Amino acid sequence: MRVQLPTSPSPPPPLPQVNPRPAEATPPIEAPQSRPDKGHRFLVCVTHWSVALPVLLLCGAALGWSFFFRLADAQRLLKVHARGTPLAETNRLVTLDELSVMRREVRERSAVLIRERKEIPPLLSKLDAKARELGWRCEASLKPVVTAPGGVQELAAHPVVIELRYEYVQPERAYAALLAWLWTVSTLQPRAEVTSLKLQSLGHGLNGAQVELTFFTRNAEREGRKE
Repeated sequence: MRVQLPTSPSPPPPLPQVNPRPAEATPPIEAPQSRPDKGHRFLVCVTHWSVALPVLLLCGAALGWSFFFRLADAQRLLKVHARGTPLAETNRLVTLDELSVMRREVRERSAVLIRERKEIPPLLSKLDAKARELGWRCEASLKPVVTAPGGVQELAAHPVVIELRYEYVQPERAYAALLAWLWTVSTLQPRAEVTSLKLQSLGHGLNGAQVELTFFTRNAEREGRKE
């Protein structure tokens, strides 16, 4: 007996080999370039040889001119010498002419002094009348006597505080009026020294001022001791 076995199916044909496609390389991502600012561009332009070289040549020419022409003519240049402090001669002899000059100066300075305190009110009345004429309202007050002002034992100072208020409608004219009043103060006989001056402004003009005057007399107490 013959048994016929089934035949096994033939294997499928091999698939055609396909070469794998190479992967495409991705291009690198470039970082964004920052644009140079104005200051950097200015420095680049200034430091370029087309600009720096003419500047160097100009500076060299100026320096050479200073060395060869100005220094050669240095004798004509203006020379400034510092003035030294003169030393006071304390032990020198005084001539008769110098003594007469000093006596004359003492007499001239003595004319500035008032003899008594009661001479001050008439002078203040004169200043008050001038102030009212110029449009100022004047109020004066005497302060206590200061003996030996500045260490001078022979003198006594009589300070006076004067308050000025401008009464006219136009304050822009007050400054010129104050100058005219101060001119009257400077022409007083005996003279008065302006110790301080304070101004008060209102808008575009003055409306007030405080003036401190000083009259000088001889120290009565010291004169009495000498006698």
